[in-house]
Amino acid sequence: DRAVRRLLVVLGCATLLICLYGWAQFLDLPSISELNPYYSMGESHDLDLLSQNRVYSTLENPNVLGQFLSCVFVCYALTFISKVGNRIVSAIIVVAIASTIVLTSSRYALLVSTFGLLFVLGLTQSGTRRAVKLVSSCFLIGILVWSFMATQNTAEIAGNRFQELSHPTEV
Repeated sequence: DRAVRRLLVVLGCATLLICLYGWAQFLDLPSISELNPYYSMGESHDLDLLSQNRVYSTLENPNVLGQFLSCVFVCYALTFISKVGNRIVSAIIVVAIASTIVLTSSRYALLVSTFGLLFVLGLTQSGTRRAVKLVSSCFLIGILVWSFMATQNTAEIAGNRFQELSHPTEV
């Protein structure tokens, strides 16, 4: 029990630093621009991500950042809902992760985070709270649809790619 709590503290601190770095990239702070070459795949890649308003923090790729954050999001949502550790700290970490996931524009991260949260709600809620589960599920699906549409509208290249993939038989 003590080792798990220590792991959660270390994971939470590291994740908050990664989220803060991502927010600094989004705000285009000058000091962060000097550090970006250590974490990126090159200047042309940085300019491409900057034009699409996507952040990658210290993980070189927004999708990889989204994968990491979605896994940690589900872990901390579970700690928050099951009342393990400090709930205020868990809530802060969950909100920081959710806001950074939106900045990555990673559809994978949006899907996994939403379905992971639905799974956690399904595990932790008793059978007598079906109405709460239904309302929560509808709310989360609404957030997923809204986030997906906002992500699609902001990234023209991703939107074009989505259109190409929506009609696979047409060349």
